[in-house]
Amino acid sequence: MMSFERVLDYIVAEPFCPFRLKLASGQTFDVRNPDLIYVGIKSVDMYGAAGSDETEKWHRIPLAQIDALEPFDNATATLN
Repeated sequence: MMSFERVLDYIVAEPFCPFRLKLASGQTFDVRNPDLIYVGIKSVDMYGAAGSDETEKWHRIPLAQIDALEPFDNATATLN
């Protein structure tokens, strides 16, 4: 399970680096703007498109479903 502190570290990083949330289901969410993601103790709310679906909307993602955070500048590195 991903901790909310770990996600917050990515969001408040200076300078902000876009990153990808990878879920256990294989679904991915790209975080390109830190103002469009909110982290709670048990879930993340973010605005954007999911994977190949181009429809942007709000998504609630339980932290327990997040397997990894992957920075865009190093797509082969997976951080847990």
